[in-house]
Amino acid sequence: MTQAQSLPLPVATASIADRSSPAWLGGLQDLVREHAFEPLRVEGRLPQGLTGTLYRNGPGRFTIGGERVPHWFDGDGAMSAVRIEGGRASGAARLVRTAGAEREERAGKRLFGGYGTPLARPVRELLLRDGKNTANTSVLLWQGRLFATCEAGRPYEIARGDLSTLGESSLDGVVAEAFSAHSHRVPSRQTTYNFGVTVGRSTRVDVYALPDRGRASRLTGFTIDGARLNHDFAATGRHLVFAFAPHYLSVLGMIFLRKAPVPSAAWKAERGTEIVVVPIDEPTRLVRFKVDAFLMEHVVNAYEDGGEVVVDYTH
Repeated sequence: MTQAQSLPLPVATASIADRSSPAWLGGLQDLVREHAFEPLRVEGRLPQGLTGTLYRNGPGRFTIGGERVPHWFDGDGAMSAVRIEGGRASGAARLVRTAGAEREERAGKRLFGGYGTPLARPVRELLLRDGKNTANTSVLLWQGRLFATCEAGRPYEIARGDLSTLGESSLDGVVAEAFSAHSHRVPSRQTTYNFGVTVGRSTRVDVYALPDRGRASRLTGFTIDGARLNHDFAATGRHLVFAFAPHYLSVLGMIFLRKAPVPSAAWKAERGTEIVVVPIDEPTRLVRFKVDAFLMEHVVNAYEDGGEVVVDYTH
């Protein structure tokens, strides 16, 4: 077993003020030091020939103007990386400099709500779509470019050399408003697929194709009734599968009861979960049907078995 770490640790665990605290607590505290790639001490020996870079993204700043956001998912994104090359290891860690984070820095206070954080300016955030993309959930490496992703907005491009933020990207005008954190690559097609959800009186879903070579494109789109979220989807060699649970966000709850977006939602089991299947070769010929209510949070695996599409997911 080999382990790479730094002295002092330049990643999230360095933010633990009390060294007697459990290590996992570092994932819930602010990143205290940002830096480009620095040498890491290697304990043990790295396997011969092992080379590459492991990128990770997650919430890395929870305190805004002296106020701590109350939900883990709402911290500003922080990219980290461990690079192994020539028998040596180096590491880097930086916050994602999103437009929303910089606006809050200038204001010295919280300006936005999020997944589990009440909206700061409900009318402006809801009606004028003046929200915050924390870019804090996952990473996408596409055609040599690195992106920090979060379903609340477009991807943020990150410099692979030092993890500095290059800026929000529409992938050359393709991404409308949102881009999910959980893209899926289909090796047989040499293409990565993803989607974006725009929430309103009804919910618009845009489906994207990102080929290993060539330009990104919008594959298709469809709408779902009501204001709803969707975090993940499944991809097989021939189909993309979406499951929309009957979990409806409440605009009135967010404005008048000051509930955070997801806690404002009502579960309406009698409406069932709507399944939408997109045939990749004929993306406009959607197959839609309803089943008993359930919520699919993350997809574990998906494949085709004869005439069946099989999806393994967390329920």
